[in-house]
Amino acid sequence: MNNRKLQFTLNKIKKSKKNQHHLEALVLTYQLNLSLIKSNLESVLPNIALKNKKPKDVMDLLIHEHNINSSLKSILNKKSIKSIISWVKKMDVFFKALKVDMPKNTLALQKQGDYIFSILEASFKKRTTL
Repeated sequence: MNNRKLQFTLNKIKKSKKNQHHLEALVLTYQLNLSLIKSNLESVLPNIALKNKKPKDVMDLLIHEHNINSSLKSILNKKSIKSIISWVKKMDVFFKALKVDMPKNTLALQKQGDYIFSILEASFKKRTTL
């Protein structure tokens, strides 16, 4: 994940929000947050390939590595990890509900996703300055 890709995705999210495409903005935010999580993990663990891993596997690895890896603890604190895990679980429930019907909590999840993005963006900036 580099700054150019980050800005491009952010512009797509802003455009989707502006055009009232909330579901598209939410999915793009989800993908962006997951790629930032993978990028943080790959910077701490360069020998692990996360490209084809499922989000649940990535989150399990994040939890496991956060408990034992001090460099990951320096860029993401425990409270942030709990918030990220909570949001990813809510998104899993959202995607399962989406198969049946359009859920009503799209805007609330988008706001929480924006909060998670701000946490991950701060960790991205910490990591790039270290």
